[in-house]
Amino acid sequence: MMENKKKVSFLIMALALIMIALIVWFVVSRNKKAALNEQVLDQNGQIVGSDKLINTSTPGNQPRDYRKFDVSKEPKREADAEAVKKIAMSFAERFGSFSNHSNYANIEDLKIFMTKSMSEWAEKYLLDLKKEKAGNGEYYGMITKAVSAQVLSFDPTKGVAEITIMTRRQETQGGSAGAYFDQQLTLNMAKEGGIWKADSASWQK
Repeated sequence: MMENKKKVSFLIMALALIMIALIVWFVVSRNKKAALNEQVLDQNGQIVGSDKLINTSTPGNQPRDYRKFDVSKEPKREADAEAVKKIAMSFAERFGSFSNHSNYANIEDLKIFMTKSMSEWAEKYLLDLKKEKAGNGEYYGMITKAVSAQVLSFDPTKGVAEITIMTRRQETQGGSAGAYFDQQLTLNMAKEGGIWKADSASWQK
């Protein structure tokens, strides 16, 4: 009988030790996991403290930085000189293409791409064109293609730029189309209401 009691006591102690060992193992492993979550790798693959900065570049053997950035706090990017040059070239083609049969609608439609001062100037420019080409009612038109452009000055802070555009033009009167000729247009651009617009235009004589 005593023999059986000793065996039961030994079994109970063994089970208690196993339970204690399992609890200790569980606590230790949990702490290690929490510690690892607070660690990152440096550029050499070494573990560093979480208080150190994470390199935002992501080589193949490095952990990706998943920190989120607030886009609304990023500075707005100004349109660069190349973008403004393209706007000027597009404007030049439409500004230099018109006909009396369409009542110079191309230039009228461009007013939304002109600053207030140029829009006012364009009113007189249109009156002069209509008066000069009134004739006997026969067709008169001009086709213009922008060939190249050069940015003479560009100041995104002040919102001004000066650009010259080399164009190729063809004049048609009646049923006769004239020869192609090259003509340079100088455009002064200005930022109005956050949009780049034409502020003045001058054709080379």
